[in-house]
Amino acid sequence: MDQSFSKLYEVIKTLIAPDGCPWDSIQTPQSMKKYLVEESFEALEAINEGDAEHMKEELGDVILNVVEIAALCEKQGLFTVEDIVNSASEKMIRRHPHVFQKKQLTMDELHTQWDKIKKDEGKTKKLTKPERFAKMQDLLNGLKSEYEEKKD
Repeated sequence: MDQSFSKLYEVIKTLIAPDGCPWDSIQTPQSMKKYLVEESFEALEAINEGDAEHMKEELGDVILNVVEIAALCEKQGLFTVEDIVNSASEKMIRRHPHVFQKKQLTMDELHTQWDKIKKDEGKTKKLTKPERFAKMQDLLNGLKSEYEEKKD
């Protein structure tokens, strides 16, 4: 797995380099947003279809976009791809102490623990499902102009 991810990361770094692909090399995290959303929707469609080959392709496209955006952020000196991977691993371990410390919890205890962990992280505001949907819709509406104005 490490070699597979490293290979993808190196491919992306080659593409976004000044002497890489003319299209990829001028992208920014901002310009890549619409592609991430588009590929995410295609992945959702593939999951709904239940077609393993289609899911593999579309989930690969999502990963490709995430890694490219991360590499572009790294190129700008914002953080490294390794920072993201380490942060994600640390978050999952921190949020799942019952798994990594081998503790049995009931679902009620699990929800209580989850709420405490989120509170400790400073993430106490919980949006309702309609609020989350409205927020997603606002983000999509913000991308609408990019689809109307720019060519791929």
